[in-house]
Amino acid sequence: MPALGGRAIGTKAQPLAVRHGGAIGAQLVRTGLISAAECEALHEVFQYNPLLFDLVLKLTVRHPSTGAMLPASVFGAHPLLPPLGPDASEATLRQQRADAV
Repeated sequence: MPALGGRAIGTKAQPLAVRHGGAIGAQLVRTGLISAAECEALHEVFQYNPLLFDLVLKLTVRHPSTGAMLPASVFGAHPLLPPLGPDASEATLRQQRADAV
């Protein structure tokens, strides 16, 4: 969905879908962005963890006509942020910060 821009970035303490999670599902089904079965599954996820719901919703939603989904690049790390995980040594992180300046 190119019209949404390059990245899905939340600007509030809680993403919009989390703040309105209970009511948003029926609207998404009506507009064809998700199926009724997906809506039920998303409701279960919302009950378990509202922030996880936001991610799963973004991974599930698709264009009603084309079926296009958000590209994987939307969910990737920002190129200017250091990598996280077991392979991100302190020396590597320091070097990446120095290179970014």
